[in-house]
Amino acid sequence: MGSQMRKADWEKRLMITIAAHKAAPFKWGVSDCALFAADCVEAMTGIDYAEDFRNRYKTEKGAAKALKRYGEGDLVSTVEKYLNRVPGGLNYAQRGDVVAAETEAGVALGICLGTTSVFKTPDGVIGLPTSQCIAAWRVE
Repeated sequence: MGSQMRKADWEKRLMITIAAHKAAPFKWGVSDCALFAADCVEAMTGIDYAEDFRNRYKTEKGAAKALKRYGEGDLVSTVEKYLNRVPGGLNYAQRGDVVAAETEAGVALGICLGTTSVFKTPDGVIGLPTSQCIAAWRVE
C-alpha cells in the first residue's frame, strides 16, 4: 500500500479540486467518482493512484473492465490496494479521507468533509451524510 503525506496547503488544494469537478460535466474516464476521489488525493498529497486508469475507458462498462484489468475487480477492493482503512471505522473518518457510499448510480467513491461527504455522480457533485458511507480510507 502506498504511503502519502498531505501537503501543508492540502485543504485549499482539496477545495480547488472539488470546485473544478463541480464545474466539469460527468465523463467516464475523465471526471467520474473514482477519478474525482483520486484527483482529490493527488491534490492533497501529490500522488496519483489513478494514473493507470486515466483515459483508459469511456463508458460504465469500460470502467468495469478497467477495474478488472488494472485494479482489483471493484472500486472498494481497488482502493484497498492503495490506501488503508480508517482505523476504528467510519466514525473516525476525517476531512480529506476517501469514502465509499451506495448512490442511485451504484457504489461511488468520494471525499469526507466531516459530517458530509461529497461524490461525483452523473447528476454532478452531491453531498451525503458520512454516516451513510460503507467504507473509509485514511489519506495522511
